[in-house]
Amino acid sequence: MVTPERIKDCPPPWSDLKANVLICFARSSSSKGPQKPPAASYHDLEETTSFSEMDVVGGLQICVLVEYLDSPVGRYYELLWIPGAFNLPKSGKQTYRATRVYVSSRHSVYNGQKYWNVPKAVRESNHTGGE
Repeated sequence: MVTPERIKDCPPPWSDLKANVLICFARSSSSKGPQKPPAASYHDLEETTSFSEMDVVGGLQICVLVEYLDSPVGRYYELLWIPGAFNLPKSGKQTYRATRVYVSSRHSVYNGQKYWNVPKAVRESNHTGGE
């Protein structure tokens, strides 16, 4: 019988992380005023929740790929999608926010949701990194 691996509880701060990072930028247009983020910016289950009600007001679209070589939860991969700047409902201030975060580690999902309120989901990866 296979026993499931116990999830590591790793509270912040996470220091001395070692990672390879690739960041890609694209400019989004705000000339049309606030608008919904591009298709697939949210998971299907999030599209109808309050999490997805904010409009994008422009700025940069950002895709971040991270290969964590060493972290409190071990080695894992992460992909973040930031569709642009959003207006915060209460203050009206603009800020960037990741609407999709995929990782290759259940430990990262658990700690990201618990300590940073990051909407992470596990996705299998066949990437082998620089090995």
